[in-house]
Amino acid sequence: MIPSSICFLFPLFFLDCIPMVQYSLLFLSITSFLYHSVEKQNPFYSFFYILDHIGIINLCSIFYFQSYYISVYYNLLFLVEYYFWRTKMTVFFIYGLNLFQNLQYEDNRIFLWFFISSILYCNTYRRIENRFLNYERWIWHFGQSMYIYHSLQYKYKLLL
Repeated sequence: MIPSSICFLFPLFFLDCIPMVQYSLLFLSITSFLYHSVEKQNPFYSFFYILDHIGIINLCSIFYFQSYYISVYYNLLFLVEYYFWRTKMTVFFIYGLNLFQNLQYEDNRIFLWFFISSILYCNTYRRIENRFLNYERWIWHFGQSMYIYHSLQYKYKLLL
């Protein structure tokens, strides 16, 4: 059991987030924890895998569209896509929308944390096992939480 998913709670402690974002971060933290706590042989692995991706889509949709309804739409689209084709194009699409929006901000820390996470992700999936080592999982979740933190921090500055 790897509790590195608690890193997603960091923005909740250091930023005054709107409730919609708070719930999304909490949901992502819980679903990520469940997903990373089970082995592939566990019968619930696929269920937790889907929940983790729903948490990612939910948070990205809330960031980009500020709407639960659109989040539900993209999550349903992902469920249909995964059921029929076992692909993750919806996850990549909604994550990409956020990435392009966040990289337009004039904050180099957003790019730095995304770059660190991307290099780690590419390094991990270059290996034969396609699995994170424990320390890599901590770095991955911390990097993603810092990317979320700096993105939210800059976005809230624009809204003030």
